[in-house]
Amino acid sequence: MYRLEWRLLKRAARLSGRREYSIHPTTDRIRNIGVVAHIDAGKTTLTERLLYLSGELKRMGNVDSGSTVTDFLEVERERGITIQSAIVSLPWKEHRINLIDTPGHVDFGVEVQRCVRVLDGLLVVLDGSAGVQAQTLTVWRQASKYHLPSLFLINKMDKPQADFNTSLTSIEDKLGVRALPVVIPFLRDNSLNGFIDLLGGKILRLSDEKEDWMEIKSSSHEFDSFSEGRENLCLGLSDSDDSFSSLFLDKYQGDTRKVCRDDIAAALQRASLSRSASAVASGSALRSAASVQPCLDLVLNLLPSPSQTSEIVKKSIGNRFSGLLFKISHDKRRGRIGYTRVYSGELRGGTHLWNQTRGEKEGPIELFEAQSDSLDSIKTAREGDIVVVRGLEKSLTGDALIALDCEKRTLPEDDPAASIVFDGIDQPDPVFYCSIEPPDMKTRHALERALKELEIEDPSLRIREDSESGQTIMETMGELHVEIVKDRLKRGYGLNAFLGPLQVSYREVVQDTVVHTAFIEDTVDGRTFTASVTLRIEPEEGVGKWKKLKLALPPGTRAPRPDWQQGLREGVGSALHHGPLLSFPVYDVSVSLLDLTVSGGKVGANLVCAAAHKCIEEGLTKCGVRLVEPVMELELTLPVDCPSQSVLHELTRRRATIDQVTGEDEKESKIRATLPLSSLAGLSTAVRTLSRGLAHLHIRPIGHELLDGGEENRLINQKRMMR
Repeated sequence: MYRLEWRLLKRAARLSGRREYSIHPTTDRIRNIGVVAHIDAGKTTLTERLLYLSGELKRMGNVDSGSTVTDFLEVERERGITIQSAIVSLPWKEHRINLIDTPGHVDFGVEVQRCVRVLDGLLVVLDGSAGVQAQTLTVWRQASKYHLPSLFLINKMDKPQADFNTSLTSIEDKLGVRALPVVIPFLRDNSLNGFIDLLGGKILRLSDEKEDWMEIKSSSHEFDSFSEGRENLCLGLSDSDDSFSSLFLDKYQGDTRKVCRDDIAAALQRASLSRSASAVASGSALRSAASVQPCLDLVLNLLPSPSQTSEIVKKSIGNRFSGLLFKISHDKRRGRIGYTRVYSGELRGGTHLWNQTRGEKEGPIELFEAQSDSLDSIKTAREGDIVVVRGLEKSLTGDALIALDCEKRTLPEDDPAASIVFDGIDQPDPVFYCSIEPPDMKTRHALERALKELEIEDPSLRIREDSESGQTIMETMGELHVEIVKDRLKRGYGLNAFLGPLQVSYREVVQDTVVHTAFIEDTVDGRTFTASVTLRIEPEEGVGKWKKLKLALPPGTRAPRPDWQQGLREGVGSALHHGPLLSFPVYDVSVSLLDLTVSGGKVGANLVCAAAHKCIEEGLTKCGVRLVEPVMELELTLPVDCPSQSVLHELTRRRATIDQVTGEDEKESKIRATLPLSSLAGLSTAVRTLSRGLAHLHIRPIGHELLDGGEENRLINQKRMMR
């Protein structure tokens, strides 16, 4: 009934020309989930099948033919990969599921990162022939940061190399979570015959043209597999959930045939929410849409509703609107729009909002519901909704939004909402950079505007001007990222920009602790003002980019004026942005203020800023600064008839460290290695050539390491020769 009402309201609104409708399930009937996986595991195909099963689509699209709903960019359809996250809503059994299809390529990890921040649960898709892969690990770490419960779908079980048990083992070994199969493949004569739902006691036979889930008869061949799977599920739950263990032993005396389905489902939900275990389904989204239908039921029954995840916010702010802006885009018709998760209260079109992060008033706003790239106007949004907001001209990704009376210009300090602070969205640092120039001088300003828009949309893209050459520098996450930015400039803005050679973004780190004093003076209107700053510069591993100036003043010394402190921070920050070796940013450094002496109270913040900048610049020359380079983890799968020695030789030649070689006596061998990002250029082509196109290469960033002394000297001498 809910699905029919949903579709009728949307159709009536569109026919009326207003494109406006309103249907709100209660918050406990909403699920906000993300579909995440390694590239080519089948996320987008799965999303297409779920939309079809829910009735949102009359016909299923296909990635290869470029007809999917969530891959709507031309470049996505041409390449067959997801680049931007896409939001769709679908009805299922009186519930609304807000689903975000995310990219799988490592270059677009920020899309996954900011979506994970606003979701309540994940559906993790694995390739049945590969199990947990590099990007799966990355996504899992992001989910762990926000303690998101997860479900797993082992997809592509119809592939000849698919192995359900091996994939289960990879979940437990690589992700450290107990895997509890709830939908298992049914094999006959070592070939896939169908799937068995252990909760519902049903089977889907792939030979059945109707593709219906049927009850399993006790006298059938499938019943033995069902009984064995149900027993393993109950035993696994007993290890993961103490309540079920007691119930299983006391009430059912360990007899798996008597265990009630509701008791199993309740225990599975507790295990999922506590992250002590995760339910695992199997299927083949491309071959059989019905095979992934249990995923919809598992989402409803095992993953939390927004009412379970918004309790802390509601205690502080009550029923007043609060939300988090997690993505910005530019629509050709509507201009700048922001994707927002509503954490509490109700948001109405036409109202004003307070950006708590930036201290800015925004609005009036318009509201839309997103169905991939289609936007439908709505009047209100409530707790748990994910909506698109127009009218947020000053806000950026990661900003917290709060309801504000339109008469007020600012949020009073005594307002309870003033204490609301959402965790922001971590923005990864780029690892590649290149110069970018307009095709001609007439389009310079157009290119600047386009790059500014793309930078606002994509937090992993950085645009800056080189102080020495005056060139515009574009910093990205990888080679594919560069190609996509260039493609979007050409298709979206009509700008065929020229790109310089791709270069690696190194970092500089200090090795020793140094205390340094810098003195500076300035004459204004015949009066001389002076400032003397003493700073301690020391290495501090793991802090990343410098953010905070520590005060380590002698006892009894008053802290500097707020404007002087701001000047000190700006001076330190600007100096650390360009290290002494190759002008790369200085990371993993701690800076403490030991003393600040000025010639009088009228000294401005600019003089203090200049003194701090000079102090850092001079101090870094004494700190034993070294270069560090981005390091990647590589996983290479080779068929058994492909000689691995030639591939290993190629990796070693590229300064790779071989960590592991396994499976040489089986159907395929796997090579794990770490190597510098600077050695990746042309690697995929070389590996394809050596393996006759049969190898599978997966790469992900794992951090930074000190550059070899010889390589460091080569880079420094190279820069000196260019000057």
